[in-house]
Amino acid sequence: MERSSSKNERIYELRADGNHYNSLRAEADGHELTSRFNGTALGPSWIPVHVETEKAHDGRREHDRDGNFPFLRNVPVFDDRALEVLLPLIASDVEVLPLIHPTRQLFAINVLAVLDCIDHERSKVARARNGNVILIDNFVFKPGTFEDRHIFKIRETPLLWSFVSEEFKRRVESSGLVGLQFWCFAENGELIKVEPPSQRRRRKPR
Repeated sequence: MERSSSKNERIYELRADGNHYNSLRAEADGHELTSRFNGTALGPSWIPVHVETEKAHDGRREHDRDGNFPFLRNVPVFDDRALEVLLPLIASDVEVLPLIHPTRQLFAINVLAVLDCIDHERSKVARARNGNVILIDNFVFKPGTFEDRHIFKIRETPLLWSFVSEEFKRRVESSGLVGLQFWCFAENGELIKVEPPSQRRRRKPR
């Protein structure tokens, strides 16, 4: 989801494209695994998890394509090439945790930057009876709260979305990395996917 809380700040919700690029299945309990990625460091307690490839399916046909960011529930996963390109940008805000795959070098990315950045007055926030946030729609961010951050989560929902900067997106696209989607809010609040530059160029009138 791209929002501009000032003219110079643009961010995107990070999503792995599990419809067109292969996903991962963890041998361990998937819910137990992903519940550990709540914005706190796992450190020495991390035991590399065995994962296997599942072919992508877009609802019409099966695909067998490996991207650089295979889908694993709510956990960002990078392959070795994506890690080489992006780690210099995000190293201070993540923990890189190895996974065990039969044929690929893959790493779970534990996002440690959890920011208090939501403008509750302007966002649409749904709460449980105990006051806990259960859903945020039409995100509006506080100005300046994610400057110099290139990947982060938000305080209210650390088990859910990861957000990235314009620079993160640029490096993915300029390096030819595939398997991610970047999503933004339109002015009317509709959630839309930002098409990769090559696809945008093809859609221009001749």
